[in-house]
Amino acid sequence: LPYPQPERLVFVWERDRDGSRDNVGYATFRDFMNESRSIQYGAAIGDWQPTLSADGRPERVSGERVSWQYFRVLGVRPELGRDFLAEEDVPGQNQVVILSHGLWERRYGADRSIIGRTISINDNPTTVIGVMPASFDNVASPSAQIWRALGYANQPFACRTCHHLRMLARIRPEISLATAMTELDQTHRRMEKAYPDEYASDGAMIVTMQDEAT
Repeated sequence: LPYPQPERLVFVWERDRDGSRDNVGYATFRDFMNESRSIQYGAAIGDWQPTLSADGRPERVSGERVSWQYFRVLGVRPELGRDFLAEEDVPGQNQVVILSHGLWERRYGADRSIIGRTISINDNPTTVIGVMPASFDNVASPSAQIWRALGYANQPFACRTCHHLRMLARIRPEISLATAMTELDQTHRRMEKAYPDEYASDGAMIVTMQDEAT
């Protein structure tokens, strides 16, 4: 995979009682991030299909809503501008987005002054803070052209039973994948005991990003 230390990248799933895997809810992702010592960086990922509505040329594009550490998980940085900040990953803040290099060239004419500019997305003012390199390969969602901060926090859809998010993590270099698997599974089982009415799952499982992609 086209990232630093790609062998450290894993998807974290809930394990259903029949052995199959499932997405995670935001509250589960938050507890993994707060309690795990194996995770160096972690991100929740949701699908997003915004409409760029400026200049009288509405266009629907494929994107992702991601928690603020997403590009840190992958070990990549924007070519122009900057990455998301933790304080931007909360509801009620002025929305900020990062563009793919292709979308920046095609829609905005590769104008370097795009950074800091307010554009209209779904008829809402949104600030462009970064543009990814042309070489960036978004293996997690190859069709994505734009990313916004997730901004879930305590929203109603940030519940444990709302299984619509994927979780991607970078495991610390000193932690083996087997150790990380055991720790995350034990962490999830503690959640199940603490919230028995909100889990029908049986622990957690990890799949390397390489296996997931191939």
